Amino acid sequence: MPTLFPPDVIQRVRLNTGPFCSAPFCRRQVTYSGGLHLGELAHIYGHGVGSPRSEFMPDEFDPHCYENAILLCRVCHRMIDRCPGFFPPNVVLDWKRYAEHAFSLGGQLQPSLMPTNYDLRAEFPIAYNFIRQFDPLRELIHEIFFREQFRTPYNSKASVDTKVVHCIRGAASANNLIRGGIPVFFFQHMPFRNWMAEIIRASQLVRESPEFTYVTNYCNTVDFHFNWNRTENEDAEAIFVSPTAKGMYELKLLVDRFENHLHELQQYGMPQGRGH
Repeated sequence: MPTLFPPDVIQRVRLNTGPFCSAPFCRRQVTYSGGLHLGELAHIYGHGVGSPRSEFMPDEFDPHCYENAILLCRVCHRMIDRCPGFFPPNVVLDWKRYAEHAFSLGGQLQPSLMPTNYDLRAEFPIAYNFIRQFDPLRELIHEIFFREQFRTPYNSKASVDTKVVHCIRGAASANNLIRGGIPVFFFQHMPFRNWMAEIIRASQLVRESPEFTYVTNYCNTVDFHFNWNRTENEDAEAIFVSPTAKGMYELKLLVDRFENHLHELQQYGMPQGRGH
């Protein structure tokens, strides 16, 4: 794992964080027996001018110190650096504290609400209903990738119709949706709640974009110009230029990851009982 952190910092982070990605919604295992390390140490404050979150770095701060290192899986590392506006230093620092505290308590930050005989499959319909809220957004982003106009900075604006805007605004308020006195989206399984909390946080950030601060009967316009970032031995990534388009894309990716998490649980088995 290429890193600029010294060996003692790397070892200390691994000892204090445990073998999992520090993002509370991800928590994918990244360290295995036999010394196999798939995780990456990310900089909370970027270590170079123009790097993610570097503008917030305190004066006289060593960018390669323990306090600036967080253990993440590769996907989460690329995510926080691709869209730093979504993941400011205070958010990433909270992840690190969460992971360290959880590991100090044996891997669980707080008791699960799941009774010992609870079947997690009961929560899958709720999870998929939550994901389906984002269908208009996912369809729009999918369409963007197949339209050549967005590969250039000219004529790259597109209309975002009200159903997309409403799906983002609705998701941002999903915690407050009540039917018959019961929350529409409520999970007893801690990982599901963490995924939902992160997706709601992302939805709230997109909702605050200038293009979406109001809703009319007409379409809102967003600049969707993007470039493909292709690096050696890495999958190509779409890099959007406009902060709003960047945020919409990251929100879509978070929803996709939650859906993939559900598919993996169904394919490889679901935890019973406390569902840690």
